[in-house]
Amino acid sequence: MTLGSAFAFLAEYGYPMPKAKLYKLTAYEHIPCRKFGQKLVFSRKDLLQWAKS
Repeated sequence: MTLGSAFAFLAEYGYPMPKAKLYKLTAYEHIPCRKFGQKLVFSRKDLLQWAKS
């Protein structure tokens, strides 16, 4: 999923955060994501595990 989808996904599951914080977490590699060219993509499973921990 894209950054926007990840933002909505986290909010839907009760982990709302500002977009700026999500950008920072990806920059410091504190949140599971992968880069494909210029785009960040997230796995729903990995994102949910990260949010619960």
